Amino acid sequence: MKNLSKTEKENIVKRCLSGEGITVLANEYGISRGSIYNWINEFKMQKKVKVNIGEFRKLSQKCEKLEKIIKLLQESPFINEVPHSELLPYLEQLNKKNENIHVICEAFCVPRGTFYNYILRGKHGNTKAAQNRAELLPLIEKIL
Repeated sequence: MKNLSKTEKENIVKRCLSGEGITVLANEYGISRGSIYNWINEFKMQKKVKVNIGEFRKLSQKCEKLEKIIKLLQESPFINEVPHSELLPYLEQLNKKNENIHVICEAFCVPRGTFYNYILRGKHGNTKAAQNRAELLPLIEKIL
């Protein structure tokens, strides 16, 4: 295995973090992929941010406060009384704004499966059953 200088190792890590393939760089330098992974981990350890106790306490208090707010909102009757059929179009709008689906569903107490069924499987009223209903409704009205 080659002995590379610290600057060469840092350059390889920077190239990896910018999106270049680890296998490509390993082949280019004649080193193992494992070495590159180790260097990436060392590089990340060196870059850790130090936080003082005061900042940590402020962040902890803010986190607790936000968790209480979320709990109150989720337990409010407003969210729980809104049927999914009315809530899902709004969640779809949030999804289109590139909001995280996991966060959206957790915030509004909607199972992700329900959301995915609505978004990905065309449950917007244009399902096969809805189309059949729309076709048969005029016939039924004619008969009655």
